[in-house]
This record gives sequence, structure tokens and C-alpha cells, in this order.
Amino acid sequence: MTECPPRLDSRGRTSRPIPIAWWFGLAGLAGLLLVGWQAPGGQFFYPQCVLYVTTGWQCPGCGITRSTHCLLHGRIYEAWRLNALWVLLLPLILWTYLAWFVNETWNRRWFQPLGTRLGLAVLFGSMAGYGIARNLPWAVWLRH
Repeated sequence: MTECPPRLDSRGRTSRPIPIAWWFGLAGLAGLLLVGWQAPGGQFFYPQCVLYVTTGWQCPGCGITRSTHCLLHGRIYEAWRLNALWVLLLPLILWTYLAWFVNETWNRRWFQPLGTRLGLAVLFGSMAGYGIARNLPWAVWLRH
């Protein structure tokens, strides 16, 4: 079986497709611009949590958009109050994306904290624990 010749651009250089990590990064930056520019209170294009609307219980993701808006505007305490788990996990999520981006773009291996089975188990375990804890009657400090 013969291989296809490499694609060449107009200057005769080999062209490579843009890695998907770049597209995720651009989509993430566009989302951050939207959340930073338009406050997520009562806007029609921000989704509502189905669990919260139907039951009144807060899922582990409730408040993430408002928390991100507060972080982008430097209001860390308010972001913590809206969703403490998001504020704690955001550096790990960003590190994991950056490691994936470096791996896809420059083919260098960086450690991905959430790219292992243990990392994912800790992530989903903490999400489950936070989702249960923030709906307990005595955990008023975990609700927004």
C-alpha cells in the first residue's frame, strides 16, 4: 500500500492540520470573553441547571458560570462563595489542558494531573462529595 504524499502549501512547505487542542483553547477563550463581558444573571443564553430547577438541590456545577465571572473580575471571595469546588479545581483543570496542549502542539510529555485514573477518581469523588455536602441542611456555608 502506498502512502499519500504530504500536503504542501503555496510556498512548498508541508502543511499540518491545526491540533484540536488549539480549537478547544479558542472556544474556551471565546467563552471566557462572553462570561467576563456579560454577567450571568438572567440572560437567556446561559443555561439553567435542570436539577436545581426541578428539585431545588444544587449540583456540583451550580454557580460555576457566576463564579467564573467573579474570578475574571477579581472577586475571589464571591467566587468561592458561589462554588468553592470550582475555585479549588480550576488550577488543576487549567494545568491538565495546558499539558494536553503542549503534548498535542509540540509533542512533549507533561504530567496531566487529571489524565490518570487516580486523578479522575479524585475529581469525580470530590464532585460527588461536594454535591452531597452542599445540599445538607446544616451546610449553609456551601450554598449560594
